[in-house]
Amino acid sequence: MIKKILSMTALSFLTVACASHPRDIEAAYVSPGQFQQMECGDIMRDINEMDYRLEDLYRSLKKKRKRDNWQAGVGVLIFWPTLLLLEGGDGPEANEYARLQGEQRALRDLYYEKRCGAFAGKE
Repeated sequence: MIKKILSMTALSFLTVACASHPRDIEAAYVSPGQFQQMECGDIMRDINEMDYRLEDLYRSLKKKRKRDNWQAGVGVLIFWPTLLLLEGGDGPEANEYARLQGEQRALRDLYYEKRCGAFAGKE
């Protein structure tokens, strides 16, 4: 009975406390309208800058997820108090990651809508 209770408690910590893998974080919706006044070159520059920041955030969030999984594994298998060290949730980096994904998607939509780059001048 006690083992069952401990197992259920450990599983509840795992489902609540572990950080999400970055591929599971959905992009926040961002309206392309706020970028409407931008020129094609500025749009492309911002998209490229966001690529670098998104890559950094992806690595950081993936590292955080690995660390949480390791701590959870140790807690469940060896020493349950390590479960209390889990930071819990995704935090501000995950929020920034979702927002930047949404902004980048909006900028890409606008880039195609304005017929920038390879699409310029084609009907």
